[in-house]
Amino acid sequence: MNDSEKISGHSSAEPVPTGHPSSSADHTHPAKPPKKPEASATPRDVQGETYRSGPALFLALLALLLTLGLGAAGYFLWTSQQALNNDIAQTSTALRMLDSTIKSELKGLEELRAEQQALRAATQEMRSSMEKSHDFSTASDAEYLMRIASHRLLLEQDVATAITALEEANQHLGETADPALLGARQQLIDEITQLKAVPQPDIAGASLTLNSLQNQLERWTPLGSQTKAPTASLPRETQNFWGGTWQELKSLVIIRRTDQAVLPLTSPDQRFFLRHNLRLALETARLALLRRDTKTLHMSLSTARDWLARYFEQDAAAKAAQDAITRLEKMDLAPPLPDISPSLKTLRAWLAHNSGAIANPVTPAVQSGTQGTSSP
Repeated sequence: MNDSEKISGHSSAEPVPTGHPSSSADHTHPAKPPKKPEASATPRDVQGETYRSGPALFLALLALLLTLGLGAAGYFLWTSQQALNNDIAQTSTALRMLDSTIKSELKGLEELRAEQQALRAATQEMRSSMEKSHDFSTASDAEYLMRIASHRLLLEQDVATAITALEEANQHLGETADPALLGARQQLIDEITQLKAVPQPDIAGASLTLNSLQNQLERWTPLGSQTKAPTASLPRETQNFWGGTWQELKSLVIIRRTDQAVLPLTSPDQRFFLRHNLRLALETARLALLRRDTKTLHMSLSTARDWLARYFEQDAAAKAAQDAITRLEKMDLAPPLPDISPSLKTLRAWLAHNSGAIANPVTPAVQSGTQGTSSP
């Protein structure tokens, strides 16, 4: 660059100020020193100043963006908080309504539970009453059977029938559920065991034996039935005369001998009545056997055995019959019997104690209490 360009540049950069006082004034006043011209801005200076203003602008823009972002975020957070508050309020309202509904449902459940408990209690009471009624009815049947057994045993000494009736009564008591009846049942089982230990005569066999002896009566031969009267050589009129005379004399004189058995007469009528009386003795023994009358049985059998030994031929049939009668005479139709009244007394006491509960059931009161509970 030449001097003229520098001057021209300087002059263009620094214009000469105008409006100063006239030249006369310059002479009057002392001249001021000329101001030092300011240095003109070079491109390098402009470039440096631009370089220094770039970060500031970036920071300003960044701050502006951050401010806008924070504002937007704050607005978003504020709207979100408002929405969250609304949701919380709605949730609180819903929870309060749900809590009220749950409380109402719980109250209903409590009432339902109370009704169920009352119904369960009523059902249990009804079941208990029905069980008591069933036990009472079953025990009454058992008591009736035990009374039959007692009557048969005491009045007729019928051990077999008494055992059957008591076993049936024990089966009835086994169907009951009241533990209070266990004592009566234990006594009943003990009495059945004692009755089974009693020797039981063969009544049916003895009766069949006596019936067989009655059927064999015609086979037994009376003494003297086989002797034949001597042939008469006198005329019929003479025999009738002497026969009538002999009958008259025989009716006037009776000779008895005590050193031997009296022999029956040999007429057919006498043999008929002998067999008939022996049949009656055996029939009396059979009836006494069925009535369990030991004394009458022994007396009838002794009479029949005595007649069979005295008035009949002692053949094999007669001896077999006597042996059979002797065996029957050894029968004891009335052995010692146990006492079966304790179980009956215990069962009657239980029936008397529970008859009031059966007659006055408490089921209606329980049902009314259930209705009162379910009314709210």
